[in-house]
Amino acid sequence: MQQIETQDSFSVVIPLFNSWEAATAAVESVLIASLDFDVEIIVVDDCSNSFSGKSEFFELANQNRIKILKTRRNSGPGVARNVGIQEAKKDYIVFLDSDDELKPNFFTAMLATIESQTKPDVIAFDYELVGKTLDLKVQRYDLDLIADSAFLNYVAHRCDGSAILAIYRRKFIQDNSLEFEEGIFEDLLFMAKVYVKCEDLKVVPEALYRKNIRKDAITSSIDETKASTYLANWEKVANLAKLELVEDRIINDGKAVAAISR
Repeated sequence: MQQIETQDSFSVVIPLFNSWEAATAAVESVLIASLDFDVEIIVVDDCSNSFSGKSEFFELANQNRIKILKTRRNSGPGVARNVGIQEAKKDYIVFLDSDDELKPNFFTAMLATIESQTKPDVIAFDYELVGKTLDLKVQRYDLDLIADSAFLNYVAHRCDGSAILAIYRRKFIQDNSLEFEEGIFEDLLFMAKVYVKCEDLKVVPEALYRKNIRKDAITSSIDETKASTYLANWEKVANLAKLELVEDRIINDGKAVAAISR
């Protein structure tokens, strides 16, 4: 099918660790959604040690010219995403977890928003939760907050910190040297920096992403190490917020000061 002529294109970055079977469904969802669009798919293997479903995945990848890269050592999804960012060649970057899926109208909605605006740095969108006994459309409570004073609302814990729920202009990421931390809860500081640097953020109040609920997901359980990492990353966010306040790059109101002084 002939592609729609447009200068706006998309790089979909999928970090993967031992989830070859799930990643097959993730990639297939991108292929369905991107039939009429200029989209490259970059899968980054974070040194998987399981081969279940790998041959089927590679067959799909070879048939569709999907790029498969590998991290130097197992470092978490953030480092894998960084590898994908460095490889990306298109205008906008999409982060898709290997066990999730894009809705069929994902790129249609993204391109419509891009063309109706002046090439936003970031476009946030809604999502739906999917499980064996669950198919739930979730209305994000924070889209209006993101559109208005995103960073202040973020440090006050009023906004979602998931990097997968937005797309990012590649030039915006490059110009601001944005990258993910190693390990888990890697989104927290990345999204804080995004909200600080972003001067043009748009929202699409439509569920365009299917997030699958898994019992074995990294963040589905908590232990002392995970809790410590989570708090340490939020401390980095708080330090960034304090720096921004000192430099007068955000509004210094009572709510913001209270939020970062906890």
